[in-house]
Amino acid sequence: MLGSCNGIDKFGVNANHVAEKSEFGMEERAKSSEYQEEQYQEYLEMVEELEHLRERNEELGEEIFNLTEYRDSREDAYEYFCEYGYDEISEATYNELCQY
Repeated sequence: MLGSCNGIDKFGVNANHVAEKSEFGMEERAKSSEYQEEQYQEYLEMVEELEHLRERNEELGEEIFNLTEYRDSREDAYEYFCEYGYDEISEATYNELCQY
């Protein structure tokens, strides 16, 4: 009878050990799942920031294009006034525009 008590005790100890291992495994899976969720949220934030940067890049590209066009049109105007005189503009403006 003592032998069977020892067997029960061993079984009980083994069951407790298995339960502890199982609980540890569940905790590890929960931590892993939480970590994956955090990583996914960081990924979504990076995607959102990347989209914002792409939009800003497009805006800046348009701005650069517009500024370049404006600069080019001003250069054309300066050349026109300097080539054809200052009949339609004041002499001071002509001198300011055409004195390189």
